Amino acid sequence: MKKAILVLICLIALTITLTGCQTTNYKQQVTTLSSQVETLETAVDQKDREINVLRSQIDQLNQQVAVQNKPSSTNTLPADNKDHLGIIRVPVKVTDVQSALKTAGFYTGNIDGKIGPNTISAISAFQNANNLKADSIVGAKTWEVLKTYLSN
Repeated sequence: MKKAILVLICLIALTITLTGCQTTNYKQQVTTLSSQVETLETAVDQKDREINVLRSQIDQLNQQVAVQNKPSSTNTLPADNKDHLGIIRVPVKVTDVQSALKTAGFYTGNIDGKIGPNTISAISAFQNANNLKADSIVGAKTWEVLKTYLSN
């Protein structure tokens, strides 16, 4: 009788041990899958950001085409404005935009009067910080806020 009880206890212990191993294995699989899902979600978020950048570039190109096809108005940009990308849509010098962005703390490059990646990203960052449409274009609304940082 004692042997039967001992065998029964051993069988119960073995069953509990095997069930525990299956649970541990299941938990490891869930952890691995969760990690893979998190990696994929991060990759999707990165692709979404890339898509948004591309959409912004397409919008900018569309706006440039619209500006090029629009008859010139009496409100022209200064002659020394070297904005060939159509980023600045108000009558102001590129150097004034760069100076204002620098004073506001968004531009760290040289004030050279040339629109480049640093100027474009500074405009976008300024717009984000000031609850403006972050399209990297200095239009009337953006310039209204930005010009307050221009030193006289």
